[in-house]
Amino acid sequence: MSVRPTRREVDEAVLDLTAGLIARHGPEATSAQRVADAAGMSKASVFSRFGSMANLRQEAVRQCIEAGRAASLAVAGLPAGADREEAAIVALLDAGLRRPGFLALSIASMTVRDPGELRDLAGLGDILLRMFDLEVPAGRNDPGRLLNAIGAVGVVAVLGLAHGEYTDAATARPVIVAAALGALRAG
Repeated sequence: MSVRPTRREVDEAVLDLTAGLIARHGPEATSAQRVADAAGMSKASVFSRFGSMANLRQEAVRQCIEAGRAASLAVAGLPAGADREEAAIVALLDAGLRRPGFLALSIASMTVRDPGELRDLAGLGDILLRMFDLEVPAGRNDPGRLLNAIGAVGVVAVLGLAHGEYTDAATARPVIVAAALGALRAG
């Protein structure tokens, strides 16, 4: 017997799908129809649940920022160094394996130069920088160290999103962690 997901679980899944669509297509091209198609529901259901596209976009970003805050708790109190860096990578990957849209917006938060409507993502980018014991704003950091951290987040995001085409999460997880640590420690 299957258990139907709760309304909250469905809403969280739709928000995560929306986050991934925003990262891929941009906020303006992320329409109610595009979200409805991805979620397997009607456009009317999307509006019934979230009221408007502006609210849906805002809630999708908010959910990702909250996921980032939750992941950052894994490194809270850890001193700077290799243990903190590995804990940050593992926390980001674990959050992203649960919510792929979080991974997509995570990398967008660190790479979008002119955020426009994605300006709220700066909060997520700040959380990610601090997880790697980097300063905010990003320009205050050693460029090499900053780029290595962005590279590690990129590795987690790309491999975390792509692994499902090739293998299961349990097999991919140690490979992704090792690749992200390699990016973090390169150069």
